[in-house]
Amino acid sequence: MFERRLLVVAALVAGSALPARAQSTHYTITNVGDAVPGSAVGVAGLSDTGFVTGWVITSGPLFDSMGFRWSPRRTLVPAPPAGIVWKGFQVVDVNDAGTFVGSFGELSGSLVRGFRWRAGVTEEFFTPLGFRAFPTAINDAGWIVGFAGAQPAGTPGAVVWDPMLTPSFVADLSRASDINDHGQIVGFRVDAAGVPRGFLYDQGALIPLGSLDPAGQGAVFPRAIDNHGRVVGSSSIGGHEHAFLWTAATGMTELPDLGIHQFPFDVAALDINDAGWIVGYAPNANGQTDVLWSPDGSVVDLEPLVPDIGPNGNWQNLLSALRINAAGQIAGFAAHVPSSFQGRTVLLTPTALQASAPVPGVAGELNTLDVTGAEPGQLVYLAGDHDDPLDRGYWTLETCEPLGVAMAAPRVLAIATADGAGHARFQWLAPGGLAGVDLRFQAFQRGACRLSNVVRATL
Repeated sequence: MFERRLLVVAALVAGSALPARAQSTHYTITNVGDAVPGSAVGVAGLSDTGFVTGWVITSGPLFDSMGFRWSPRRTLVPAPPAGIVWKGFQVVDVNDAGTFVGSFGELSGSLVRGFRWRAGVTEEFFTPLGFRAFPTAINDAGWIVGFAGAQPAGTPGAVVWDPMLTPSFVADLSRASDINDHGQIVGFRVDAAGVPRGFLYDQGALIPLGSLDPAGQGAVFPRAIDNHGRVVGSSSIGGHEHAFLWTAATGMTELPDLGIHQFPFDVAALDINDAGWIVGYAPNANGQTDVLWSPDGSVVDLEPLVPDIGPNGNWQNLLSALRINAAGQIAGFAAHVPSSFQGRTVLLTPTALQASAPVPGVAGELNTLDVTGAEPGQLVYLAGDHDDPLDRGYWTLETCEPLGVAMAAPRVLAIATADGAGHARFQWLAPGGLAGVDLRFQAFQRGACRLSNVVRATL
């Protein structure tokens, strides 16, 4: 076993400190959907506690779907409501307690009924008129929003359910897309001209979000609201999406793109966390790409920040970045190269430390690995494990949840104290028995809740 063969003979050898330097945030990638067979599609959900939900198209002849909830402890596939046999189902959102919502159908390809899974029980719920419903989001108090599967003339479509699954309409909105922990709801109403108009519903008041279109003609789709009441989404101008951020103080403002305008690709904001970080998509030189907006309004392309995505990585490209939580983790989909480019639901975890490759990286010799960007004076741990080309492992750091090391069973190989410049150096003797074994290394700080990039090596 790896833990028996790898013997640490030296944890820290003093050396000259490296100069401090600013580090851009990068991400590790964890494949959270590989336990469920099929190709990831649709919507991903992400909680501040690290639950991830998603759904896949299975390999059956009728293209059935299967939803799931992932955590580092296990992947859960819900059972249908009592007395129902479902053919396909999806999971669209999850809250901090792990309660999740989704849609299902008894016929393949027809997901026409909404459900909630809570504490092992799956229940179907309905609209105030008794129609079937589609949930879109759930908050931490257990309130659910969505829309009616049938909307008779003169009736609203947007619905909110309390934790007892009692439904009520959300003013006269056509659809509700998100709800925050204060009960504020965002959605849209389709006007007489057939154009969706965005609104915030707050304690009985319906507040129009406005439009980026100078003529006010374009569709507005609010996608998410944070606990500060900030709303993100897309506003169309001339048939093209433009990403927006709305606040009560500023109204609707446009979020910048990457400076590349390539037909027919658009810009949209899909989610925002309480710190003001926003994920969405925008055009780049190769087409449409996933982007991250910082609280100061600047925007970056996400793919270059994930070292394992690209020609030399296990992942071809990031297909979609859909949700971001309080820890800065991002849930979405990526195409996995060893799996014939099949999509997988993935969790991106931010890293603040930079770890070098081991030198010389040879079994039977003393190897050195440097880490920069650490909190000065605090302990830095170096962990190792067998490498997994499918990137499925994840081990949550105590006191830093939901942040975790991208390994299934990490072994602490060495411990160091970061110097005043935030540099730590590890040296260890790798046993000769590890020659030819594919390994991965990652550094972390418990006190500062900082992680490094993953370093792969074949000793």
